[in-house]
Amino acid sequence: MIDYHQFAQIKDLHKRQGLKAAQIASTLGLDSRTVAYGLRQERLRPRRRTERASKLDPFKPQIRQMLETYPYSAAQVLQRLREEGFTGGYSMVKAYVRMVRPRPTPAFLKLAFAPGECAQVDWGAFGSVRVGQTRRRLSFFVMVLCYSRLMYVEFTVSQTMEHFLACHQHAFEAFGGVPGSVMVDNLKSAVLKRTPGEAPVFNPRYADFARHTGFRIVPCNVGKGNEKGRVENAVGYVKKNFLAGLDIADFSMLAPAVKHWLDTVANVRIHGETRKPPLELWQSEKAHLGPLPLHPLSPRSLRYALPGSFASPSTPTAIPSRPTWPGRSSPSKPIPIGSVSTTNTNSSPDTCEATTAMAISKTPIIPNRYLSSAKKPVTTSSLRAFWPSHPRPISTPDSSNSVASTRTITCERSLP
Repeated sequence: MIDYHQFAQIKDLHKRQGLKAAQIASTLGLDSRTVAYGLRQERLRPRRRTERASKLDPFKPQIRQMLETYPYSAAQVLQRLREEGFTGGYSMVKAYVRMVRPRPTPAFLKLAFAPGECAQVDWGAFGSVRVGQTRRRLSFFVMVLCYSRLMYVEFTVSQTMEHFLACHQHAFEAFGGVPGSVMVDNLKSAVLKRTPGEAPVFNPRYADFARHTGFRIVPCNVGKGNEKGRVENAVGYVKKNFLAGLDIADFSMLAPAVKHWLDTVANVRIHGETRKPPLELWQSEKAHLGPLPLHPLSPRSLRYALPGSFASPSTPTAIPSRPTWPGRSSPSKPIPIGSVSTTNTNSSPDTCEATTAMAISKTPIIPNRYLSSAKKPVTTSSLRAFWPSHPRPISTPDSSNSVASTRTITCERSLP
């Protein structure tokens, strides 16, 4: 039996090229009698299927009644039919049960967003990559504007908070503005705790960054990644269209390669949902984005932030006279904790001398969790979580309630 394509070829070769049935059969690899039959027909007449009797026919009404009573599985239906004398196989029963009761498909509410209203973010992972003389796990950050589907991709070798916030900042700069909200899943960089029926507990560093930058955090429900389907699809698109088959010699080649891919493929293609290029829709969306912050908040500037509730206003202890800089040993003589004031006595950017005045003060300085007992003085490692990377004032000493001892610190960094 020939199909419609072969029937059209037979008619074309006969009418346009004047070939006979034997010549057409030799060209198409068909029997000459089949070709002759096709030439005699004005239109293709598909062969009608004849319904054959089945062992299951006498039991079909019973199966329908069983499925209306309870959602039995095909195996349960087969067990009951065996008791009634059915001798057929499982595949026959399973095919009929699937025809009578189609597999339910979950229904999802399609979300629509106004221009500049929302963006969605997510992490992706793709094997490992060479970085210098070693190999690291390859991660990539994706942010998608929900209205225009404009995409931003950045590759990293870690998914730490510093990388997470820096990628946000770079994406906003690439988009030329800040969306009204950012939709995330429940990763620890964004949401610390999510209990059904209660408000989510956001990561304080991410909440501070969102407040400073000017967007609202919108977390997805637990186990509902489909709520941010735009970025989920974008992560898969990066893997299938950009990374699949890509020979990555070194991590340094990824940044220019992905930028070229975004500019020439991802953001200029005809999107399957909007039927327009994302870059074209972004031209109308960027006017609705919020302004970038005048003074961008560095992700590392939040590293040593501690809540005031952890501070102890009146418990004195001892700390080293200066932090342990790279290449230097820890000082042996501790000095009292208190206020610190610094004075730049050298304008050279390579070296500086800072005069540190240490005294007991009313200003909260050290969290209680970092204060050691009387048996063991505080070490540099225990203070590393809040000690700055260069000398800077912790609080201003008050001459009325503090008397300080002075010590000179020499460091190989310039004061801010």
